[in-house]
Amino acid sequence: MIAALARQTGVVAIAGTGFTFGEHTLVTCWHCVSSELTEGKVYGIAYRSEGLYQQGYDSVSELVDLEQVGERDLALARIGIAVEPRLTLAERPAAWGEDVVACGYPLPRGVSDPFYRTMRF
Repeated sequence: MIAALARQTGVVAIAGTGFTFGEHTLVTCWHCVSSELTEGKVYGIAYRSEGLYQQGYDSVSELVDLEQVGERDLALARIGIAVEPRLTLAERPAAWGEDVVACGYPLPRGVSDPFYRTMRF
């Protein structure tokens, strides 16, 4: 979870999500972190200090050297944590039945699902 943080008091607002390949770099969408923040506020990433099996987020790392990648809706930042297990990019296309990881939410809200004839979120 990416949040706007007041350095003294903590989370001010939820700004979006991101992911890391484990090497102190965070990848997120530029629209999540492009708003100018007022003095004393920074963007940060909330994380579970004990790993994925911990119930809730209990720690925060500030996003440092935050920058947009080209003209894309993509941003990179350095974070002060290393994450295990590390995600890696595939060396070849996925085979049928192979596990893959997808990050992000690529669909807009309120998409009409033609199969079930309902709204999908």
